[in-house]
Amino acid sequence: LDKLKVVKLRPGVYHGGGILPWHERNCSVLTPSVFSDSGWCRRKIQGEEMMHVLDVPEDMISDLSSSQRRTLCADCRMIPLKVIMMVVDAIPMKEGDNPLKKTKQAASTLHGEEKIEAVVKVTVS
Repeated sequence: LDKLKVVKLRPGVYHGGGILPWHERNCSVLTPSVFSDSGWCRRKIQGEEMMHVLDVPEDMISDLSSSQRRTLCADCRMIPLKVIMMVVDAIPMKEGDNPLKKTKQAASTLHGEEKIEAVVKVTVS
């Protein structure tokens, strides 16, 4: 691909060289493979790969339990962390404000109060 973009090849299947739509958590990608006669394979994005799609930093992925990873990967309301950080940065902050409170405010707005703990942990580290 010349330009990064979402390239939908068929329902639920995307080009592996493009951008994965973060709202489709159960999709497949078509990606190059040296093990296939055609040179391509179709496979699901799973586990740690999905955490990377959601922009979770590598050192934070290892701090999350497998249950937390599954929950975050399956929740289509989980917005990639780069997007959350842009929202957090846009919230005006006065001198003396607590950045953790600011992050929780943004995360609860985006995800609902009950879903924010792992997001806040990853975001403020």
